Amino acid sequence: MRIALVGKARTGKDTIAYFINKHVKVHSMSVAYGDKLKSNLFDTFPNLPVDPKPREEMVKYGQFMREIQHDIWIEKLQDTVLFLQGNNDIHDFVITDLRQFNEYLWAKQWGFTMVGVESTVELREERAKGDSVFYDTSETESDIHLIPIEYLITNNGSIRELEWQVVNMLKKMGVELNER
Repeated sequence: MRIALVGKARTGKDTIAYFINKHVKVHSMSVAYGDKLKSNLFDTFPNLPVDPKPREEMVKYGQFMREIQHDIWIEKLQDTVLFLQGNNDIHDFVITDLRQFNEYLWAKQWGFTMVGVESTVELREERAKGDSVFYDTSETESDIHLIPIEYLITNNGSIRELEWQVVNMLKKMGVELNER
């Protein structure tokens, strides 16, 4: 099972990944294009505050690095996936932050199913309060509408409704679930 979550900031992608990993029978792991971006950013700028999340700095840093080496974050994620496959025998992954078309192309080539995640602007803005500066669409999210998705989760309800949608989607995908 390989799932890539496609959606704007604060739509609930990490929460959905948590529910996927909780309910699937196989051992799966969440990974993100932004994992290495964040660790590199904070290594380079150790005095940068972690809270609230420095979203603007993360976007600037990530895009600057992409100008130098366009697929840098894809290559970093691929290294992580290959390491986990080889050293930990993990083959099932959930990408929690697919937002750009080149990321989609890589994920599709590696057998990921694209799952769109939507939420209203108002709910996304509310979720960002106290955590980060809110942007309806950041520079990194401008091409999300070009990414073809196979399933859609709309996260405008309760946490229980969200979990129900995730389990229902996994059943439709034919993924073997834990017995609960």
